[in-house]
Amino acid sequence: MTNKRKPTSNTGGTPEKKEQRRKGPQVQVNLKSDHSEPVEKNQDPNMALVTVEALNTVIVQLREAMDLQTMSLEKCLGLQLTKLQSELTKHQSELKEDFKVVKDEIVKIKEEARQTMIDELHEREMKRLEVIIMDIEETGLVAPSERGKLEKGKAFDKLKAFSPSLENEDLLFTRRMGKAEGRKPEDKPRPMLVRFKYEADRQSVLKGADKAKDRKVRPCLTKSQLERRKGLYLDKAAKNEKNSIPGKEWVVMGAPGREELRLMKKK
Repeated sequence: MTNKRKPTSNTGGTPEKKEQRRKGPQVQVNLKSDHSEPVEKNQDPNMALVTVEALNTVIVQLREAMDLQTMSLEKCLGLQLTKLQSELTKHQSELKEDFKVVKDEIVKIKEEARQTMIDELHEREMKRLEVIIMDIEETGLVAPSERGKLEKGKAFDKLKAFSPSLENEDLLFTRRMGKAEGRKPEDKPRPMLVRFKYEADRQSVLKGADKAKDRKVRPCLTKSQLERRKGLYLDKAAKNEKNSIPGKEWVVMGAPGREELRLMKKK
């Protein structure tokens, strides 16, 4: 049995309707405003204008709100900046005061160090004419005027043994170091300070005493030199206590006032 194709009826309508369906729905554009939207053919054009006006109103409101927010932010930042500037000014003022205090302290320390150095140099200048004798017995109960002559005579006799060319007039004076009150006869004699007229005589005496290995005659040192010497002997004791090198020991060597610590072979 053969199927026969039925003829289709023309349901497409007129050629105008076909052309309209092919092109799609037509829209109408309102050219009165740049912000207008396409309007469908059957939509009221006034509605599009109303929408644009509402949008413009919203934009204006947003701008006003943003301006207010910007002004508020600027005001807040201005207050913060003013506060920071005030704190910075305060800190700068405090730093200036601290700097002034530190500067004054530095000047004070420098001046004290300078004065200490001047005093030290002056004292050393005086000490270069002096020696100390450690083993001259104290003079008994005699008149002060006689005691001075006797003390100087004892010093001269001891020192002349180291420098035969020394004369009694080469000694300016002698005096005991330390207090005499409360002393007992059996106490060790106080050190005697002797000042020479010329430095050459002092050097001759010290050279002779060193050659004779007499440690009872020694240079007169300043306070700072004595403190340094004391520190060297303390360091010596501490180092020898920790020393683990066989046959070696720390010793203080050098001329008085110029001593130094050295590691030497044990004697």
